[in-house]
Amino acid sequence: MRGRPYEPVRRAARDERTTLNRKAIIIVAITAALAAAAPATGGAAGAPCAADYSYAGLVAPSNAAGVAATITPLATPGVLRGHVAGWVGVGGEGYGPQGTTEWLQVGISAFPGAGARIYYEVRQPYWAPVYREVGIDVAPGEPHRLAVLRVAGKRSTWRVWVDGHAVSPAYYLPDSGGWKPEATAESWNDGSGVCNDYSFRFTGLAYAARPGGSWRGLPGGEEFQDPGYLMIRHSPMSFDARSLR
Repeated sequence: MRGRPYEPVRRAARDERTTLNRKAIIIVAITAALAAAAPATGGAAGAPCAADYSYAGLVAPSNAAGVAATITPLATPGVLRGHVAGWVGVGGEGYGPQGTTEWLQVGISAFPGAGARIYYEVRQPYWAPVYREVGIDVAPGEPHRLAVLRVAGKRSTWRVWVDGHAVSPAYYLPDSGGWKPEATAESWNDGSGVCNDYSFRFTGLAYAARPGGSWRGLPGGEEFQDPGYLMIRHSPMSFDARSLR
């Protein structure tokens, strides 16, 4: 893994983020209007982005045994610093036993000077995160069905699926029965404050009602978007996440 690990949206920050994002929408609209009237500066460095992680996506309204979506990069990512990714997953900071951190996610990532590729990342309690590329290059407009799913008959055990095939070992994530899945795009800019460019489309959002499957359409969820990025809902089961540019 190059740089810091991908981090799911932190649960403790969500309420604050929801309030801030209402204000951010107004700021973003003003900034976009000013940007349209100003000469281009190259990349997305002029947009109002945080000096760390930024997210645009949603959290499912209830706990589930899995989450899936078809994710399509609509354009070649423009990564100035750090990375970008569009992913589905479960877990986060403090979600494990005794406040430990654990998560599992699968998505499409990109780094400076490199094309988009499918990856998954797992973090188990008391261990560092493990990032693995599945070995599939992804062109703009190319969809892939990505999912994480609890294994039937095994307690708190999960696997990663890509286009209907299991691509990971079974990972034990203790106390993972009560997690709300997420579908989101993210940017990490290595503390520089620049805005990396991305545009991901999420369609066919679904959750697993029980371990092993029983997939159902994901009925909405809590939306969020950080400054410099947009979450654009098309239907209860589809949305775009993209940079302002």
